Order: sequence, then C-alpha cells, then structure tokens
Amino acid sequence: MRILTCRPKNFRGGEIFFSRDSGLCSRGLASIGIDSRSVSLAPAREGDLDELIRATREEMADPSWWRKQNADAVVLFSLADPQFLDIAKAIVASGAKLLQIADHHAIYSPLTDWPAHCAAAWHHHWYEPGWKKLLRTAAKLPISHTLGLLTVDLPVARMVVAGDIFGAATPAAVERFRRLVRITHGKQAAQKVRLIPFPVGSHFIYDGTVPKEDLVVSVGRWHHPQKRAPLLIATIERILNARPTTRFMIFGTITPSMLEWHGSLPNKQSDRVKFCGKVPNVELARSYQKAQIMLISSAYEGCHIASAEAMCCGCSIAGCDSPFLGALRWHAEIGSGSLAHKATARSLSEATCRELDAWTKGTRDPSRISQTAVSCFHTEQVARTILASIRTSDPAGGNPKNYTEVN
Repeated sequence: MRILTCRPKNFRGGEIFFSRDSGLCSRGLASIGIDSRSVSLAPAREGDLDELIRATREEMADPSWWRKQNADAVVLFSLADPQFLDIAKAIVASGAKLLQIADHHAIYSPLTDWPAHCAAAWHHHWYEPGWKKLLRTAAKLPISHTLGLLTVDLPVARMVVAGDIFGAATPAAVERFRRLVRITHGKQAAQKVRLIPFPVGSHFIYDGTVPKEDLVVSVGRWHHPQKRAPLLIATIERILNARPTTRFMIFGTITPSMLEWHGSLPNKQSDRVKFCGKVPNVELARSYQKAQIMLISSAYEGCHIASAEAMCCGCSIAGCDSPFLGALRWHAEIGSGSLAHKATARSLSEATCRELDAWTKGTRDPSRISQTAVSCFHTEQVARTILASIRTSDPAGGNPKNYTEVN
C-alpha cells in the first residue's frame, strides 16, 4: 500500500520538515510498513531529502499527476483551507482516497460554536484596550452572521466534505466541524469528521531512569502576543515567591522585556529561572523528561503539539481554561493537569501550584501520563489511526471526547 502525505507549501525539505506535520506523518506511516513519501510545493530547496517529492501548484491540481504517483491514498494537511479545494478534488478524481487533516479549533464560524465565536475577536486581541476589542467585535459579528456564512462557512464546509475522511486534531474541533457539516451537508456527511491528532515524534518519551525534578518548562514564540509573555512572567514571579525550590526553564525566543524582568529579580530567584532559547527537539525532550509540569500562558492554541510532546515525556500541564484552548482541556482530561478559570497571574499560578502540590504528594504518575499520551500522539499511533480510517468506509462512531477513538 502506498500513502502519500502532502502540505501544499514551500517549506525547506530537510530533517526539520520530517520532524513535524506532514513530514513526520509520512515517516510514521513508513515505520508501520507503508510505502510513504511526502509531497511539498516546488521549487526544490537546498537540503531537500530524497523522501520528499516536489510538485508545482498546477501539478497538484491535476488528477493525472496524482495518478502517476501510484498512491492508494493521500493525507492532505489542508487545514480546512478552501484555497486547496482544487487539490482535494484532483486527488479524489485520480482514484486515490483522500484524508484531510486540520489543527485549529474551528471557532471561526457562528455555526460551529456560537458563544465562542462571539467572544473570538475579544479574546484573540486580549492585549488591546477594551474599546478597540468592543469595536472589533461589533464590526465583525454582523458580517460573520450574514455574508460570512456564504463566503467563509460554506467554502470551509465544502472543503471538509471534499474527501473521504476529515481529521480534526482535538475532540472539541471534531464536535465543531461535525456541527458545521451537519448543518450544511447533513448528518451522514458529518460522520466524515474524525479525531486524528497531529503526530509527535517517538523520541518524546518518558524515561524512568531520569528522576522528575521540581521543574516547570514553558515553550513559545514569546514575541507573539498570542503567547502572553507578560502573563507568563507574572505567573512565574508569584510561584517563585510561593515555592522556594521550584525552578523554571523557558524555551523559545526571549523578548527584551523578559530579560529586563529577569534582571530585576533577586539573585536567589533569578538563579531558578533559565532562559534556554531555541534548542533541538532532542534537547527539548530531555528537559521534558526531567520536568514535572509544562506551563502554558497562551491566549489561544490549535492542537498545541508542545504540550502533547511534554505529556509523552510524563509531564502534566497547567494553563488557562478557555474554548480557545480546547487542546489543553483534552490533555488535562486524558493525562493530568490543572487549568485556571481566569487568565490572570493569580489564577494561573494557583493552578500551577495545585499541580506542583499533586506531584509532591505523589498523586501524579509520569509513567501513566506518558503511556496515555503516547497511545494518542506518537507518530506510529497516528499512522495506525490514519491507516485504519483509510481502510474502512464506515463512519467513526462513539464519543469524540474519548481519546481511545484514536487507538
């Protein structure tokens, strides 16, 4: 059996490409004995690996090109974007089965989750003054409830049902996409939507020989408002005052304001906070293996691969509870975690301290957390889920909140 994966973007085709998303998915399929390669947009780039196939946009939209690839199925990382509808149709016309994958939370439409959609403009621009958020919300909602239904919702729904299967990365997203398709295309079409997480590399794994430490890790593009660096450092400062032994490792590009904050801390506290910058995945995995908790300060996320990686290494999570953080709700449910009810430093620090206390009391089992996460997210498990979905024409049944749907 030959299954191709495809991300219609011109990424570099080296090892980084094959460590995530469509590249990692292809390797996962290969690891379970499937003939698989990954397709990406031409032109070729220096450092492309032999397992990558480059194609022009025109070729991707041509059924004859896909026939020449002799694929039984294609896993298209379309992200439900209608701009790739011609590619989806070409794959179907070639005779190959089409399985699409998306990683976002599907709150863009009033048909998927009306309360969350109404709060989206407000929530996604949390850093702006209240009057500006109010104007944004007031301006967008009349459009999304009228013209947007035709220009956004229906094209997305058509994209979702264009193939044989549509994989949403979290249970909340499954429910929302199913709701959208049920309204626009009927109940039977909605069963095309299934729970298929984004894959995590198999080197993210719990190591029982590495002792868990009183250590919290955070990962993010801290220059991006979405990651809420001010909330992170305010939360850490409260925990530093409350817990004299807890240490922090912060990965990703560090902002000048974060460095200034770190320099203002007393020496005994600044020594407990380490800025690690960007590091290779293998080094990140080693830090996860030592840590007890991943702390997430984000305002919104899709499938949030970073917390899935940490869970595979036996970490529990601490973050904010929100419809825009559906992955964290799921991760806390199937693994272990504490979620703050408010996006404040006080609430998030209290949630993190609750989780740290649980580790101190011995009520967190890193081996169990890892086993549960691995059964969901490791690339080989995701590959088996994809293969099983392709091989059957029966709709996915059961409760999409149950993680065992992906086993």
